[in-house]
Amino acid sequence: MFIDDGVSGAEFARRPGFVQLMASLKPRAPFDVLIMYDESRLGREQIEVGYALQQIVTAGVQVWFSKDAQQRLLHTPTDKIMLSLESFASEVQRVAAAERVAMRCFARLD
Repeated sequence: MFIDDGVSGAEFARRPGFVQLMASLKPRAPFDVLIMYDESRLGREQIEVGYALQQIVTAGVQVWFSKDAQQRLLHTPTDKIMLSLESFASEVQRVAAAERVAMRCFARLD
């Protein structure tokens, strides 16, 4: 089990669970299937998530999401654009949340 409690999904290098997951892929992953709730649990930065998923799948690991019981495949251009769109949505949501927090903090200073 890989866990990153309390660390932003925008962060990749300083998330111990993520770093451990990626390191476990070499020389050979000790597991065949990775199950996450949804893609946003891997991260919330579009390019980083795409690169990480490509590494995981290339290592021979199946990636499944329990939210919708779907496997993430990267075999076709359609698979890849769906990954891109979902990662984009997660990143937009993360930025919007950060802006809301910043505005609340700013409003308290008035």
